[in-house]
Amino acid sequence: MASRWLITGLITALLLSLMLSTCIVPMATAAQNAWQRKYRPLIGGIQIQRSEPESLIIASLGFTAYTTYVEHGIRWYMYGFVTASHFADFGDSVYQPTVSYNNYVGFVAIDPPFPRKTDSCFVWTETATRVLPRSVAPKVLVGPGWIEEVNGYTPMNKMRRGTLVYKVGKTTGRTWGYIRWFSYELQRPITWPRHPDITFTHYVLATYRSGPGDSGGTVFRLDRVKPDYPCYLYLYGIHVGVMFLNNTLYRIFCPVDAIIDDLGVYPLTV
Repeated sequence: MASRWLITGLITALLLSLMLSTCIVPMATAAQNAWQRKYRPLIGGIQIQRSEPESLIIASLGFTAYTTYVEHGIRWYMYGFVTASHFADFGDSVYQPTVSYNNYVGFVAIDPPFPRKTDSCFVWTETATRVLPRSVAPKVLVGPGWIEEVNGYTPMNKMRRGTLVYKVGKTTGRTWGYIRWFSYELQRPITWPRHPDITFTHYVLATYRSGPGDSGGTVFRLDRVKPDYPCYLYLYGIHVGVMFLNNTLYRIFCPVDAIIDDLGVYPLTV
């Protein structure tokens, strides 16, 4: 009898620990079209698009970001957002949510040569001397009518196997899954068959669901420190594709800290 009460107590303590550290929310599908609508300022998780001579290419916005430089003694802020590099090439125009004159938001301004750490690029939207941008905001569309502010990001060396993470993107909306593998464990660079020029080395494998058009979408975690406290959103990375490992299909995301190393841009946070 004592062992039974001991087991019950351990289970209760574990559930309480999960409640304190994680804000668990159900899945939300893109059938509601929330992630496919027009948003200004731009925020994470929403649909973006570009055009080719005979087709339209669709992806998702990962997270809003910035970099700075000094010219003639003046500090300038370049604002924009991060998405998957295989979505667009350097100089390509990007639109939100669809390609049209009134939906133009910027162009791919930073997309270093491969091989490198991540499948990512930076889309410029504005340059200003002010600290607060007008075109982008430090927010993510978590669900229909539900927008959360970005409080920070988690580097890959602080992530743990088994951690619950969420993905939001144009096609499948919000899905969730668990971290299973890290690139430093596998020591296997990834090269996309349809984009043989893209090879990257820093990534995480997880079990959330995704579909075509979700590339570039936001991968994040919602945390709280006490049951009656609000949830805080922390970026984990951007979704970039899928990979078979040991007869299991995993989703791939590139971590934020490796994206910073590649692009020299930083996430907008509150």
